[in-house]
Amino acid sequence: MENNVNEEVMKGKARRLILWCLPRTGSTALAKCLSFIDEDTEMWFEPFNICRMINIMVKKDMGQGLPKEFKGNEMMYEAVAAGLKDKLKIPSATINPSLLSYAGVQKSIEESERRTVIVKEMAVASFDSYNYFPKGYRHILLIRDPTRVISSFRKMVIEPRGEEFADADLEKVHPTYPTYHWFGEMHALWKHMTKDGGNPLVIDTEDFLANPAPFLKKICEVMEVEYRDGLLKWDASKDVINKTWKNGCMEMFTSDRAVQSQVFKKAFESSGFVETNPKPLPQNLTKDCIRIIGQCVDFYNEMYPHRFIPE
Repeated sequence: MENNVNEEVMKGKARRLILWCLPRTGSTALAKCLSFIDEDTEMWFEPFNICRMINIMVKKDMGQGLPKEFKGNEMMYEAVAAGLKDKLKIPSATINPSLLSYAGVQKSIEESERRTVIVKEMAVASFDSYNYFPKGYRHILLIRDPTRVISSFRKMVIEPRGEEFADADLEKVHPTYPTYHWFGEMHALWKHMTKDGGNPLVIDTEDFLANPAPFLKKICEVMEVEYRDGLLKWDASKDVINKTWKNGCMEMFTSDRAVQSQVFKKAFESSGFVETNPKPLPQNLTKDCIRIIGQCVDFYNEMYPHRFIPE
């Protein structure tokens, strides 16, 4: 069965998609929507980003990062998994050591026997790891105006920390802040995919949320699956997440004890797409936001003209 499925993946018969994202782009709600594509869908939720975050934490604690290969490093990853479980303080957490490694994630995704496999992933997790992309997948890049992304992300990170952090610098406060502010990593991924004639589907969040239907039709076209209007609304419960979503430790995102669960709560409980708030005015942005946005805007502006525009 495994070989037959892998042959279908390589031939493009099975439905295989990676949705590469920036933060605060509505990607989790879109992932939940796409979980209802058919009854044999498996959704991988940021599996490589978990590897990235774990590697950063280990490097801070131990002085060096983890190898990306699981084979030959099993004991090291088992120790990391045990330490992670202690740190999370979630007794029910199930942690798969192999899925804390890039190679382990790649292997598991490629070997999936489900008819439809979708990976919702942060573009930052792809940086310097392109050779670990699962084979036979089509790619969508979800982008958004840096002013909206950075201001929203800052609010998400800073506000829960209280008034004493009101003037804090986002780059210094966030524990796994990326070198190129997410946009540089997304831009590098886009360049990597297009350098040899590749043509990933680029979608801008504002366009999508203003009128989701034509974009969902295009996504279905990319996946070679029939579009239906029912995809615009879905079950608000988390049943589909609990049953079909996977990564090295889903409890990091879904457990009520996990900090991340509050970040994703609204999207996890969503039942449709919601239009965005007005774009923040420049005079209302903090100094760190202004600085970071300035370092991101050129990356965004180069990708923006290549976005999908419905006819």
